[in-house]
Amino acid sequence: MQADTRRYAVQVPLSMQLGPAGLENFAQKHAEIFPAVRRLLRERGVTEAHAFLFQPPAVPKPVLCLTMTMPIELEAREALPEMLKEERQSQQWEQLVAAMHDAGQSKGNPWWATIAPELGLSSLAE
Repeated sequence: MQADTRRYAVQVPLSMQLGPAGLENFAQKHAEIFPAVRRLLRERGVTEAHAFLFQPPAVPKPVLCLTMTMPIELEAREALPEMLKEERQSQQWEQLVAAMHDAGQSKGNPWWATIAPELGLSSLAE
């Protein structure tokens, strides 16, 4: 039996100052580290975690979109940062994302501060 879960999403704006080479370097490091982070999150109850990197010219600014499914009893804004502190690889990944995060666009907030429950189709129909 699976516990009740909730899907979350967060969009992390990335710095335009990276340039194409910096963005490519970020994408490579992210691809190397994220599978281990996904395993750690799964061990902590996150049943799904996906990352999508959108780059110009498809979007005006580069953005990392993360989606995850967590047990309903976890509050994502509190639980996610704590989970990412637990192992070296997840700390490295969090530092990588934080270093590339356009904090100005996020009004100085950490990248994970805007994580929010995804809207379901039933919510859109109301």
